[in-house]
Amino acid sequence: MKYTLITFAALSGIAFGQNFNLVTNGDFEANKGAPSGWTVGGATQSPVAYPNSTVVPAAGGAGRALDLGPSGVYGDNGGYAEQTITFADPGTYTLSFDYIGEVGKAGLPFDVTLTGAATLNESILTDSTYTTYTKTFEVTAPGDATLRFTDTVTSGGLNAVVDNVSIVPEPSSTALLGLGGLASLPKGFHFVSSLCGSPSRSSGRAFL
Repeated sequence: MKYTLITFAALSGIAFGQNFNLVTNGDFEANKGAPSGWTVGGATQSPVAYPNSTVVPAAGGAGRALDLGPSGVYGDNGGYAEQTITFADPGTYTLSFDYIGEVGKAGLPFDVTLTGAATLNESILTDSTYTTYTKTFEVTAPGDATLRFTDTVTSGGLNAVVDNVSIVPEPSSTALLGLGGLASLPKGFHFVSSLCGSPSRSSGRAFL
């Protein structure tokens, strides 16, 4: 039986970019209010996904963003939004998100943590304009981790806003994810590395 030429992208079903995002509803566009895909809570007021406004601006000026302390709630609010992230493969991953203070207020504190298969614990202060946070971390074995944003403002009535949350594998990890699909190829395929030039016309070969 002859087999047609198959590219790596077709084999793996993978396209570099946001299709790799392990976070569900990381842009908070799915719905207004309690964001789907996230567990939210707080002593007095849970985080809410709001449409773009002067109080809760969305990154890029359109859509929704997550307000960690809506309705001017502060003090013992401790509002949080968390989501369980499943890491099917070990490797290097990058957490990224945009953040700002309500009404562009700088200096508002919040925490971002990862617990479980990945570990991260950082305290951040908002800027007056949207800032992008990025952090690379390692996952040594498959498993779950809880990504959590926590409001830590204690006074003033303004809180942090986050948007465009993503966790994506670095290119080396991306390649590992794609290789999982190669195990299902029928016998008779021979793998040839072809990064440039014209591939061979030999049947029964897949070029990576």
